[in-house]
This record gives sequence, C-alpha cells and structure tokens, in this order.
Amino acid sequence: CGKVKFAELFRLLQRREPGMFDFIPKTGIVHEDPEEELRSIVGRGYGILKPDEGTQGDGIYLVKDVDEIKRRMDCIHVESAVLQSYIKRPMLLNGHKFDFRVYVLILSLEPLR
Repeated sequence: CGKVKFAELFRLLQRREPGMFDFIPKTGIVHEDPEEELRSIVGRGYGILKPDEGTQGDGIYLVKDVDEIKRRMDCIHVESAVLQSYIKRPMLLNGHKFDFRVYVLILSLEPLR
C-alpha cells in the first residue's frame, strides 16, 4: 500500500490504542490535513516529504516550512504525499540508519487481531 494509506491506517490504530504506536514519527497527509497541522510537524526543525508511491528514496525531500512543501509538491508532480517530523538523532546500527521490512496480516480492526 502507498504511504498515505499507511499513514491513515496508523492514525486509526493510534486513536483505537492510544500510546501503543508512539514510535511512529508525527505524520501528516499533504492536501488532506490543514496547513496548521503540517506546520506543527515541521516545527522548529525539518520535515521529510515523501511522495505517496515513491520507492528507494526517490522524490524524498527535507523541508523547512509549508511554502517549501508546496514548491516541492509542484516539482515532483504528485497528488499526495506524507510529511513526517525529522528525527535528529535516530537509532543507528553500527553507525548506519536502518529500517525493518515487516509484513503483517490484519484480520480485523474491531477487535484488533
């Protein structure tokens, strides 16, 4: 699934199970969330703008404010994207950033199984 659908799913899970998914950086959906919400994600630092269907870092930008988000969205010619708060000191493995690819089958949202 795309990044926007993934962000929507985690929002739903965070509402249903408060505190259980706090490890996800603050995330907004460009063109859906109010500008004020996007501004709060960037805060005093940076945000990471990720196109909905991009892979392997293609089209990902560090942005500093809402105006830059708009400019980048025009440059990459996509309809939707997610904006995540930038983590200044991420967890490293032997000095390198890493990610896990985890595949999960959700059988039901109510009850969550």
